[in-house]
Amino acid sequence: MLSSLLTPTRQIAIPYVGGAILNWPSGSTSIMICARYGLGEYADIAFLLHLLREGDLFCDVGANAGVYTILAGRAVGCSVVSAEPVPQVFNLLMQNIYANGIFANVDARNVGVGGRWDG
Repeated sequence: MLSSLLTPTRQIAIPYVGGAILNWPSGSTSIMICARYGLGEYADIAFLLHLLREGDLFCDVGANAGVYTILAGRAVGCSVVSAEPVPQVFNLLMQNIYANGIFANVDARNVGVGGRWDG
């Protein structure tokens, strides 16, 4: 079941902050949160929108599909380093980076970040 969510047959694009869009698998609960409520993690996102400035460097570790990467890179204009270890999710992150035209400002890596390997 998890693999079907990561490699969907259909995606939907929702409007996001600062004229950005997010492509998401149609069966994802995260898309429903963003589509219904706008900013799914409102307190964290509001904090970043007030803290970040154009030209800052933002690191998104465990970037998933790029909600914070797109926020920092597109809505604010930061340089972004994103790390996402799951290949299928990384592909979705890259789709969102390219869909928002911020590929020149984002260094996205298909790697995990941590102090040790538990696998």
